Amino acid sequence: MFGLDINVWAVLVAAVAGMVVGAAWYSASLFGPIFRAEVAKLGTQGGDLQKSIVISAATQVVTALVMAMIISYVGVAGAAGGIIIGLQLSLGIVVPYAVKCAPFEGRSWTLVALNTGEHVLSMASMGAILGAWR
Repeated sequence: MFGLDINVWAVLVAAVAGMVVGAAWYSASLFGPIFRAEVAKLGTQGGDLQKSIVISAATQVVTALVMAMIISYVGVAGAAGGIIIGLQLSLGIVVPYAVKCAPFEGRSWTLVALNTGEHVLSMASMGAILGAWR
């Protein structure tokens, strides 16, 4: 794809892994209760769960595909290299944008930390899969 060495199965598995990380992160056993309390402070109850899951799945596939392209372009091989790419992308792009937007959206720093923490862990997990399974 685009002259890059991309394993479509790795992209799909990485996307599923991102979904699993998110489901665990926001579960009642981990950060779900805190997340719901913080969202409630915004005066909203959240969106339609089914629609949210579909959108989340689609964005995970896009993220995994772009990460696979970057990993291929850079020539990373191995889980450790993939984790580094995932951390660089999440800490260098995703987190700063979330922090930048938070004050404008009225989000608490707790909510920003919860959301960005999940993104960092998801992208590191996805990077591990994509780097290892090239």
